[in-house]
Amino acid sequence: MPLAANGHPRRYDIALLGATGTYGALSARQLLLWAPPGARIALAGRDLDKLRGLRASLTQRSTPRDLDSCRRDGGGGSGSERPGPEVSVYEQAVDMYDEEALRALAASTAVLASAVRADGAAASDAVIAACVAEGAHYTDLQPKPGALCHIAERFDSAARAARVLLAPGCGFDYAVPDVAVAITERRCEDVLGASPRWVRKVFAVRPGQQGPAFRRAARAAQGHRGTSPRAPTA
Repeated sequence: MPLAANGHPRRYDIALLGATGTYGALSARQLLLWAPPGARIALAGRDLDKLRGLRASLTQRSTPRDLDSCRRDGGGGSGSERPGPEVSVYEQAVDMYDEEALRALAASTAVLASAVRADGAAASDAVIAACVAEGAHYTDLQPKPGALCHIAERFDSAARAARVLLAPGCGFDYAVPDVAVAITERRCEDVLGASPRWVRKVFAVRPGQQGPAFRRAARAAQGHRGTSPRAPTA
């Protein structure tokens, strides 16, 4: 039986809010592939019929060939298929602004993952508040700029008191800059002997004919001081 932050038992290990959207459906697919055996996953959102259709498509779709090994015991030791997670549809329609429905959902799960597209820094406040109040850990995929600071400023103290983990910004858009900053920090330590106190800008460029654009971005980052770094080539 999954446990919440307060140690109380919950029906689900993970509830995915906004499961029928573009990001939600992708997240549901990955949960089905990678969740531990026997994990209890609830698909939640506003349209119960769409959620039931998503569940049907997930359970009927075969595992891709290149991911077969993740479904086997010990990475293919005995060759027997391990049991997959239990996927169900949360029985109540949930809107991210319906506080009562959100609290009921948060009270049923150990972790609430939101794949709902947020329209502003404070757009997820009702979801996070419900998680803190009911002792459910929280994560999301794509907060808008400023949302991370807003969440920390508004909810950090309450979340710590409730022993609730808040992990916003866990989508791909944030993973790439985080890795880039980590690489920059390690490179500065190797070359300069010290890590930077902060990183103000992260630029992502593709190899190829983008030299002028790269040099303009580099000059902007340097405040037009010094020599621009060489543009990457293929």
